[in-house]
Parts: sequence; C-alpha cells; structure tokens
Amino acid sequence: MVSRSEITGVFTRLGEAITVGEIPGNAVVEEACRVNGWFTPGDIRRAALSVASEMLDRDKLTWWSGRYARVGRAQRVAVVMAGNIPLAGFFDMLCVLVSGHVCLVKYSSKDRALMESVAGWLISELPGLPMYEYTGGEAEAVIASGSDNTIRHLRAQFGDLPAVYRGNRSAAAILDGTETAAELTALATDIFCYSGLGCRNVSHLLLPAGYAPERLAALPHTQPNPKYINNYRQRRAVLALSGERFIDCGTWLLRQDEGFPAILSEVTYHHYSAPEEAEAWVASHENELQCLVADDSWSPSLPFPATPFGTAQAPTLGDYPDRVDIMKFLSEL
Repeated sequence: MVSRSEITGVFTRLGEAITVGEIPGNAVVEEACRVNGWFTPGDIRRAALSVASEMLDRDKLTWWSGRYARVGRAQRVAVVMAGNIPLAGFFDMLCVLVSGHVCLVKYSSKDRALMESVAGWLISELPGLPMYEYTGGEAEAVIASGSDNTIRHLRAQFGDLPAVYRGNRSAAAILDGTETAAELTALATDIFCYSGLGCRNVSHLLLPAGYAPERLAALPHTQPNPKYINNYRQRRAVLALSGERFIDCGTWLLRQDEGFPAILSEVTYHHYSAPEEAEAWVASHENELQCLVADDSWSPSLPFPATPFGTAQAPTLGDYPDRVDIMKFLSEL
C-alpha cells in the first residue's frame, strides 16, 4: 500500500512536469483538440498550469492534505468525470487518492486524452498507485459531475451508494462601478476563458443603478473559438427576429434578465439600487452559483466568500465544487 507522502510526492512531481511543459505532450494536446472541438491548445495549457500552481505546489498540497486523516479502510470510489473544460475531473481524482481510497476513473469521452495521459504518467511514476479505469459494478461510493440530465441517470445507476452528485451550476459577478481597467480585463477572463463552458465562468452580471451596460462591450475577447462565434451568430439572429432587446458586443451578447442565460455567447445582467439588493439576489441563487466574482469587501455579507476578479477559473484546493467538502465526505465513508 502506497503512503500518503508517496502520493503527494508523485502529484508534486506532476506539477513540476506540467510547469516545464512535459505534461501534457504536444501529441496529447493535438488529440484532445481533435476529439473535442471546443478545446484549444491555449485552453489546455491554461488549465494545466492552473492545476500545477494551485493544486500541486508542494507546500499547498502538504498543508491541505494534512488537514484530513488518512482513511483506515480503502474503498473503491468511482469518479465520473465531466469533460466541459480541460482536466475537469482532475481534482476529484486527486482527492480520492490523497484520502487513501481506490480511484475508479470513468473518463469523459470529451476529455479522455488529457485525463488518461495524466493518469498514465502518475502510474508510471508510482506503479502501486491505486487507480484504475471504472468498468462498472465494483464501486462502493461515487463522485459524479455532469449535466442535470446526466446526474439523473447516474443516481438511478448507482442507487443507494454513498455519493456526491454535481449538476449544472453557474457563476456571476458583482460590479460597483469603481472597477479599474485591469479588473475589467480580468473579468473578461472569467467570462470568456474555455469559451464560457465551465460552471465557474461568469455568465450573469449585477450592475449598480445607472451603470451603462454598453461600457462592457469593449471587454477584451481575443481569438474566440469558431464554435463560440457560431453560437453568437445564431443567438443574435434569434433575438433579432424575436424583437428582444440586446447589446451586440461583436463576438458576444449582453441581455437584460435577472436569470442566467441558457446559451453560450450570451451574458445577462440586471441592476441593483442598493448593496442589500445584490446580496439578496446572491442569497436567493446560492444553490445555482458555483462562485461569485466580486471585490473582497462584499464577502462578509454574502453566504460564501467572493472570488477575486480573474481567478474564477483558477480554483484552489479549498474551492470545493458546490461547496461540498469532498475530502470530508471521503474520510467519513
């Protein structure tokens, strides 16, 4: 049985390999982009470097893992991975292995090349690492991410097994009108990276009363994915034909609505007249929000801490999806 120090050690070495560009290799990146047209080499590199810096730094990983006792009896935990953004299933895999359980990986077809490459590298570096591909039926617990429809099917499939299921979530941002140019550029990253496909990508904006949304039309959106542009053109045509008002920002759309958009290439917004109104909106949408981008001064009055501008898609080890402590769940199996 491999020790926790061996496991954290191999993950630390993985972080170093990512940082120098060894992992993922060019052939893997090309294959990932061929299979999933939403992936780009830049997005893959962004995701890998974020994992390396935020999750695989030796000191961060050691401190985080040290907060949890290693389990006494290893159980077989199926990790059903999403594939909406590169390496979406990495964190759950990390948690299962660090906690001391056996990780049964059910790869997403949309991200199989990347995750299989990472898993293969880890096993080659630490042959005793308890990680295998899930083949069905042998799991004792499950962690699953996907669309709401996928989660309904998985609940039926896994029945009464101890489980954490994650369905659709969205992200929002609160502006107060004092944002600097640098903060707005960082907000553009929160909105547009990974073509807006992640649950941590901002798709709704809370603007102070009197804030002209047209000001946001100049947010930098460099080299959008052609598939994203197709979504933009189709949505623009639908809104124009329906007579609904919107702001055309050139490669994306702004539309006034208090809810989240149902389609890529569109960002919704609404105005608040007092901070209490913004706070009430966040509270009423807490179970729909994966994260909220805002100045840290908002955090004391919100149900969960705000995420700084530009870091929505760079979660740390403590940014548990859906705010469910996976390591605690695993330790209590």
